[in-house]
Amino acid sequence: MVTSGMLRALDPDERRALFAHERAHLLGHDHWWLLTAQFSAAVNPLLSRLPATVDYLLERAADEHAAEVVGERRLAARALAKAGLAVLRQSPTEIGLSRGLALGYGTSAVSARVAALLDPPPRFRRSAVVLLAVAAAVVLGCAIDAGHDVERLFELAMLGPR
Repeated sequence: MVTSGMLRALDPDERRALFAHERAHLLGHDHWWLLTAQFSAAVNPLLSRLPATVDYLLERAADEHAAEVVGERRLAARALAKAGLAVLRQSPTEIGLSRGLALGYGTSAVSARVAALLDPPPRFRRSAVVLLAVAAAVVLGCAIDAGHDVERLFELAMLGPR
C-alpha cells in the first residue's frame, strides 16, 4: 500500500521505485504466501516466527525487484528509507489506518532492508541450489523408505501371531 504521505515525500524517480516494489508484491502474489505462513503458525505454535520471517523475505524480494526495475540500488534504498520515514511521520489520526496497511514501511526492518540494498546485489549460488535439491531428494527417499517399512509392518501384523 502506498500512502499519500509517502507520495509527498518522494521525488518522481523514487516513486517509480516505490511502485515497482508494490508491483512486485502483486506479481508474486505475496499476500497468499504471507497468509499461508500465518495459517501455518496458527495451526502449529512451533512456527510462530514464520510469518515475520516470510514477511521480511517477501519485502526483500520486492526491494530487489524494485532495484532491478529502476536500475540503481541506491535509488531504491533512498525511496525505501524515505517511505519508511513518511509512515513514521504521519499524524496520530492517520497512523491507525495506514501504518497497519503499509506494513513493509512501518517496521523496524526498514533499516536492515536499506542496508541490504546498499550492499552489492546477492549472487546466484549454484551450490546452494544443488544442496537444496540433494536435501529434498534425501528427504523424499527417506519418506518413501519409511512408507515401505510401514507397509511391511502392516503385512506382518495381518499375518497374525504364529
